Amino acid sequence: MKNIETTSKDRPMNSIQFLWLGMFRADKATYNSRNIEMVKELRNLGLDLTMITSYQDKPRLIEGFKYFMTFQPKGLFKLHYMIKAFKFIFQRLKNRKTVLIVGQEEVYLAIFIKGLSKIVRTDNIRIHLDIRSQPVSITGPHYYFKHIFFWQVPIFLSNYFVDSFSFITEDIKSLSGIRAKSYCVWSSGVNVDKFRSSEIKISKKNIELLYLGSVAKNRGLKEVVAAIATRKEDLKKNNFVFRIVGDGNELEYLNHLARKLDILDIVIFQGCVDYEKVPAFLQSASFFICPLPNHSWWNVSSPIKVFEYLATGKPMILSKMRAHEFIIKENIPGIVVINDLAPKNIANGINDVILNYEDYQKYSYERERLAKKFSWKNQAKTLNNFFEECYKDFSIK
Repeated sequence: MKNIETTSKDRPMNSIQFLWLGMFRADKATYNSRNIEMVKELRNLGLDLTMITSYQDKPRLIEGFKYFMTFQPKGLFKLHYMIKAFKFIFQRLKNRKTVLIVGQEEVYLAIFIKGLSKIVRTDNIRIHLDIRSQPVSITGPHYYFKHIFFWQVPIFLSNYFVDSFSFITEDIKSLSGIRAKSYCVWSSGVNVDKFRSSEIKISKKNIELLYLGSVAKNRGLKEVVAAIATRKEDLKKNNFVFRIVGDGNELEYLNHLARKLDILDIVIFQGCVDYEKVPAFLQSASFFICPLPNHSWWNVSSPIKVFEYLATGKPMILSKMRAHEFIIKENIPGIVVINDLAPKNIANGINDVILNYEDYQKYSYERERLAKKFSWKNQAKTLNNFFEECYKDFSIK
């Protein structure tokens, strides 16, 4: 099995087809809830949408997704993906009007396809650039390469070749400096029904703190591990564990750090988990943490994990930063905000939640109520309404 496309015979026909390019391996991505949920909700609203992505070992059969098997080496993977996506898109074009939805990495391919279509005297392609993040600051030439070719250059080109835009926050739009006449903002979200938990009281026999997401540098995880080490004797007596659900290039370092600090027995490295299995891990945990540092590249983001934490109704610990304040605009007991990532502050936050857990659980409905405001259904409606307005003239030309 090489190429797989899932479709629905009952999908209403539209005059415009939307092809969403996702240059990632769906079976290897740390987390792809946004792609799965947004494609589902947009198609439910009647949008003729297909996400074009790839897989390495085994694809998931999800309606609205087109999968390509791609080469394993990272450099070859992107080239292989672009070649296959190019062929597939041109086969789908024919006489149909098409909007290509892309991120910064895929914008080059979209501009090439649009330019080629004009050479063959067709004007049936539009490009929509969706900006969800900027490159995270790391040292070395790799960061500078990403910052130039996946941030600065795409933004420069978009001012001349892109027809519409969407952003994860207003802040990232301002940061980009894009002169966007047609744009909308849709944040991260959550499938509330999937993540809602029944009321669970903390048990002193099993206290589990959980982190969900990418395990990479500059995400505050080494500070959490260090904080746990400062209270390891007390935490071990209470059968405390810290579970990290996710994968990334910092995993080996954190494992080494936990071993060095003698807490490897209470730090569980769960690894990458399929999206469908994530709710079970959140429902079995006692409380959560999102320790993103207060840096510019995170302050313009909208962390999906926080919305999924909220949907469970359980307590959580958040670092003090603009992205978290965008979500949490009111004081809700059980959402413990720490001013900085000093190990002492994180350890105090953990202790606070453990000591006041039952009181905090009385306000679980407040956290669930907040999550509902950011459902994927609401985000899809925002984007769909924008497309209807932005491309209404394009659909009737």
